[in-house]
Amino acid sequence: MKKIVFIITIILSFSFMLKAQSLEPTEDKSLMEVFFLDFKEKPRVGQRVMFRSTTNQKIFSGKTDATGKAQILLPEGDNYEILCLAYADTVDYDIVAIDKEEGAFSYQITLKYEAPKTFDLKGLQFDSGSANIKPASVGRVNNLFNALKEIPTLEIQIAGHTDN
Repeated sequence: MKKIVFIITIILSFSFMLKAQSLEPTEDKSLMEVFFLDFKEKPRVGQRVMFRSTTNQKIFSGKTDATGKAQILLPEGDNYEILCLAYADTVDYDIVAIDKEEGAFSYQITLKYEAPKTFDLKGLQFDSGSANIKPASVGRVNNLFNALKEIPTLEIQIAGHTDN
């Protein structure tokens, strides 16, 4: 029994080490390290950051770790729009150019963002006299659910009114 536990521990430790390894830039992909902070300089844990190619609209994304850092490999020779997930919407920041150059390059950027304190589920409809959400409104609730999964530190307050 001890041998099995020991082997499982080694396998779990090895798989964790593989996940924790840093990405490395290559000849044709630059490493973008993004540090995501709030305005109090606290790291934003679990924040999704995306880079959308202005050439082909392809999205490259990463999620911040406990230190607020995300690593993303971006193909060189393109411009990228910087986006972040904010509840069910995305926030546009700026455009960054990753030039095609000889060698392996790394870039670091720091983004500061304060999440909105409110989120309006516009268009959310219920069956009359009921707490059942109409099928046409399920997508909005799913967007909020996904944001809660993506950003574990997100705090929300739910309020509403009824028709009766």
